[in-house]
Amino acid sequence: WAGHDVDRLGGGELMPIAYIQSSSNRISANHISNVVAFPAKTNTANLLLCLTAFRSNITVSSVTDNAANVYTSAAGPVVANQRSQMFYAQGASAGANLVSVIYSGSSAASQCFVAEYSGMVAVGALDVIAVGSSLAAGSSLTTASLTIGQDEELLFCGVGSEATNTTPTSGGGFLNRSSVVRAGIEDQSSVVVGTFTGGWVWNIVLNDGWQCLLATFKAATAGAVAVAVLDESYVMVA
Repeated sequence: WAGHDVDRLGGGELMPIAYIQSSSNRISANHISNVVAFPAKTNTANLLLCLTAFRSNITVSSVTDNAANVYTSAAGPVVANQRSQMFYAQGASAGANLVSVIYSGSSAASQCFVAEYSGMVAVGALDVIAVGSSLAAGSSLTTASLTIGQDEELLFCGVGSEATNTTPTSGGGFLNRSSVVRAGIEDQSSVVVGTFTGGWVWNIVLNDGWQCLLATFKAATAGAVAVAVLDESYVMVA
């Protein structure tokens, strides 16, 4: 840009968050790993999320995918009979279509979910978390409340339970992205600064136990736009 006048316009806006895809896999026989296939290969710089619900006497040893993305625990494990834990990979490399969850020992059953979102910040995506769990009977399953610090955040909530042969229903304001027997994931996106709880509707009997995990993730800031003055012509450059 030497020799030209350059102004900066339009910086600072938050990117819109978009749901891309999700998938799940449930295994009901003894196993030490659960592999979930995305419907399509993931895209560059997106946020990848993984929720797993599994037996309480083991832990998650690792979460990996076939694009070498790094998964970090966002929330959990939360324990109430079984365990549930949430992981995320931020600023992901493109091309992942298989996510593998490895457990520390054999699990008689597990449920795993994966989801992809665009518009998220590539570093420091995780904002705040809240969890809830109980062994009591009930039908309204909620996390503790949390407060987000900026507009345009993704609220991602997962639930797991020992509830036999039933599936959960999303709570108010959330969109169910995937539910299977004993677990599910839901989201809200583009929410404004405020206080929120994650919630599900599910008839749970005494001692079935349930775990609910809510995490929020921040949208990226749109890049500024450069305007160069070239012989009285204006050229917009992202």
